[in-house]
Amino acid sequence: MPLFQWKSANSGAGDQKTKLSEREKLLVWGVIAAALVVVAAFTLIASGGGTPLSRCRGVVLSQQRYSCLEQLANSTSNASVCSYLPGIYQAGCVSGVAARTGNLSVCSQVESNESYYSACIFGVSNSTVSASECGLLADPYKSECLYNIASKENFTNAEICSGISNTTLNSDCTDKADYNYAVKNGDLGYCAMLPNTQNYSLISYMVGNGAASVLNFSSPLAFINSTPQQYCRYRIAKLTYNESACAGLGGYLSLICSSNFQSLQTTSGASKITLQNVSSLCASTPSFASTLCAYAIYTYIAVANENASICKSIGLPASQYGCYAGIALRYKNSTYCSYIGNTTARVSCLATTANSTA
Repeated sequence: MPLFQWKSANSGAGDQKTKLSEREKLLVWGVIAAALVVVAAFTLIASGGGTPLSRCRGVVLSQQRYSCLEQLANSTSNASVCSYLPGIYQAGCVSGVAARTGNLSVCSQVESNESYYSACIFGVSNSTVSASECGLLADPYKSECLYNIASKENFTNAEICSGISNTTLNSDCTDKADYNYAVKNGDLGYCAMLPNTQNYSLISYMVGNGAASVLNFSSPLAFINSTPQQYCRYRIAKLTYNESACAGLGGYLSLICSSNFQSLQTTSGASKITLQNVSSLCASTPSFASTLCAYAIYTYIAVANENASICKSIGLPASQYGCYAGIALRYKNSTYCSYIGNTTARVSCLATTANSTA
């Protein structure tokens, strides 16, 4: 007897099998019909029938339809297409077009009493790197908008910071702007305006991302015990070769600051930095920063004595590059840049050295 059959000689069991099979047939035909509808819809889209808008609107599945409409609006910079999207999708679509085109007027299509309107204004400000749009916003959006623009300009415009009403963001923005002004102009007065308590977040910015960090390959961990005010004075001392700026720093930072103005042949005693007492000088730093401390001291001795051979003893590539670059900049001799193995760092060294001799 066949394994599958539509009817059975046994009437009782056969009727049950027949009914089950009929339901299965209906289910199969239903699935086939649904599949044909989907295939027909996608075939229409793929064939290019109708306008791009009508093809997007004809997509059966909602998420794919929303995506199609949003992509069409952005690719054509036409916010009117967004009107075919519901609620949050429409607002996001309009914001995308506004940011892409930098056209603030497009945001008028979003209800001004919605957070989506603020997001739209923020997006335009971000894409155009303009603080003027931030004035159209209420806090907290205004403060976040202004801080974002200040960040994009690497905190070189203190006037933007002054408009931030959020105290935390205002303080952070102002401190970074003051530091950048101090190192750019060699102004110790602006260093005095910085916090004189430990602030690792601010120190991280100053060491790695500040306006004067082009040749500063040091790790923030090497300065974890320093305050922003102290590090600012130390940085100016290095950049301007002003030994008086080292005054009042104290401890480890005072030693590495003054080492820039010492000669290896004349240093002696525990109060001086030499290649022989590096380990003892770094003993006061946290264990995870001791190696970086040693590399930093090697760099300062190398720079103070124009001795590139000392740089070779530095095991961390980034610190070694900083050592060579420091000598090149200090003595305005780009030859030392050639020792740098990393192309990006070498080009930066050559460019900065060239600017210093111009």
